[in-house]
Amino acid sequence: MSLLFLVLTVTLSLVMVALGGAAITTGRVPVRSIRRHAHPQLWGAGALILGIAVGTVRIAPPSIFMVLFLCGLGLLGFAYGINRPSGK
Repeated sequence: MSLLFLVLTVTLSLVMVALGGAAITTGRVPVRSIRRHAHPQLWGAGALILGIAVGTVRIAPPSIFMVLFLCGLGLLGFAYGINRPSGK
């Protein structure tokens, strides 16, 4: 069972890091359903930090994991809270 959780956390971490990196570099949120509602760079930074937090959950102390996780959630919250940049 522990191996299953290891595989799941590594997979989720890699997916979040890839989505975050893609959003930061391209300026578009790769997930179609939330593309209109989120600021791309902030969403990408939040997803990237969440991916790092999920990837280090087994090796980092809980205090470091919680700081990374809450910073990622905060960035995702800001990504939805500010206005999307106009294409001028």
